[in-house]
Amino acid sequence: MLLQHLWQASHGGSGLSKEVVVKDLRPGMVLTSDIYTNDGILIVPTGTKISLIILKKLHNLSEMSGIKGQIFIEQ
Repeated sequence: MLLQHLWQASHGGSGLSKEVVVKDLRPGMVLTSDIYTNDGILIVPTGTKISLIILKKLHNLSEMSGIKGQIFIEQ
């Protein structure tokens, strides 16, 4: 988490992250962590602004096979 804050601050962000679950994601939120499948495949990288299409795909994936680890967004 500390590394995420440092990366965010060095890339023009607020440096503050908040942990969320997939069901709490909304369009317009910006990721401060990568999102991986349970198989370890990167599906959404850090810095991505969540769109409606990405959100729908994440909901489907989380129901079907799951998402590995935690999700962090800019505060």
